[in-house]
Amino acid sequence: ADAHVAAALEREQAEFGDLLIPSTGLDLEDGYKSLVPKTKAFARYAHARHPEAAFVMFADDDVLVDVPRLLEAMEQTLPRRRFYAGQVWAEHFRKPTLPQRSTTHRNYLPEAVYPMSQLPPFAIGPHYLLSMDCAAFIHKNKDDLAGVGTLEDVSVASWLLALQVQPQAPLPWQGSWFLCPLAQASEQKVLPSMRTASSLSPGRTSGTLVTLYKMSPN
Repeated sequence: ADAHVAAALEREQAEFGDLLIPSTGLDLEDGYKSLVPKTKAFARYAHARHPEAAFVMFADDDVLVDVPRLLEAMEQTLPRRRFYAGQVWAEHFRKPTLPQRSTTHRNYLPEAVYPMSQLPPFAIGPHYLLSMDCAAFIHKNKDDLAGVGTLEDVSVASWLLALQVQPQAPLPWQGSWFLCPLAQASEQKVLPSMRTASSLSPGRTSGTLVTLYKMSPN
């Protein structure tokens, strides 16, 4: 980052203490091509710093999570082991998602990297929920888990197949239950981490849920 952005991040960290940046222990270069290692860093942070949490929510920084409503739904209905859920395109559109074979597309997947004709069902990257044991599995096996190109959401789905865990959708608390575009949240309390160019943010935690926000890279 340039000096202005770096200084802004340091001020954010000094005031709120809610960022994971190189000076606070995040050792990777941010950017679209770093989404897979960034996701592994999320899993490492959640497992190491908040092992008491039952779930970890991964969300982009332009997504608002209504944590109290989500917690209410989670306490009532969700299993606490081997759970992975979000918006699954294969379910939403009722057809499989295909790998991108165009060499000019940023999600290009050459057949040498991914030879199969369909992607596994996956919860899309802007928001998905994992039980903590799934995050722990990703962290503990991070050196052996290869990414599917730059697609961190497809990578997560592929990794969890080793546990025979597949994404669940639709969910009774999906959509208006707890997610809305940040632009619609002007009258609601927005976490400071959602207003910064943060690479990783711890967000806020409870005994049930740790919520992590990531900057949407260009």
